[in-house]
Amino acid sequence: MARPRKEIDQKQFENLCGLQCTEEEICGWFDITDKTLNRWCKRVYNKSFSEVFREKRSKGKISLRRHQFQLAEK
Repeated sequence: MARPRKEIDQKQFENLCGLQCTEEEICGWFDITDKTLNRWCKRVYNKSFSEVFREKRSKGKISLRRHQFQLAEK
C-alpha cells in the first residue's frame, strides 16, 4: 500500500516562488523531497518544477522592481 500524498498548498507554493525561494527551500518548507515536488508540479501544472518556477517567480520580480523604484524616489 502506498503512502498518503503530502499536502502542498498551491497558493503557498506560488507565493514561495514569488519570493524567489530555491527548490531546496520550498521542499524544506513543505517537508518533502525534490522528487515529490516535481511529481506534484507535473500533476497540478502538467509541467516540471523549473518550468513552473520560471513562470511564478515573475510576480516576485515585478514586486521587487516596484519597491526598488519606490526606494529610489526617496
